[in-house]
Amino acid sequence: MITKTSRHFQQQVLAQLSFTPHLFDDYTVYKNDACPELGFFIKYSREKYYEFTIGDYSIPHDFALCFNHEEELMRFGTVYMGETEFEIEDHPVSSFTPSSFLVIEKNLKGRQVWRKGKHYHGAEITIYKAYIDEIIRPLFPKSIHFDDFLSNHTYHYLPIGITTIIQTLLCASESNTLTPLYLESKILEALALLYESF
Repeated sequence: MITKTSRHFQQQVLAQLSFTPHLFDDYTVYKNDACPELGFFIKYSREKYYEFTIGDYSIPHDFALCFNHEEELMRFGTVYMGETEFEIEDHPVSSFTPSSFLVIEKNLKGRQVWRKGKHYHGAEITIYKAYIDEIIRPLFPKSIHFDDFLSNHTYHYLPIGITTIIQTLLCASESNTLTPLYLESKILEALALLYESF
């Protein structure tokens, strides 16, 4: 199977993890009630604009996914545990180890592999291009733009202010106090810090 969008890719990973959605007012928790030891995946989102996701899970079996994503998006966050093996078209096979990261994905093609027993823990924010084009730039035309960054290049760095924002969002999620308005305010703050830093 070849996934065509990042959402489709996410759905296929969750299916391989045997996770099903549990809906709450402001977020969705994906887990397997029969196998709680596999962990969980939490998603907060504003449809078509952005997502904040938290993953803390173990891989039940080997699997791989091919992807061909024509969309354009920004992802940044922190991987606390776990190593990912992937291959991007026209690039050598790579792996991603625990660190902070920022990447602008555009016409991304490749393959990613997961190994049984590996444990992953991380949190990331995904910004879709529609959020920049439809929400940010009409109000702030001289602010951040995806063209300010190299496409499909992983920056293994985030300003300390952004790592602090991600940690703050994690704490709010754990205490069940992360509201949609607070999340969006922190996403705007993170974008402002990115623009200033890069």
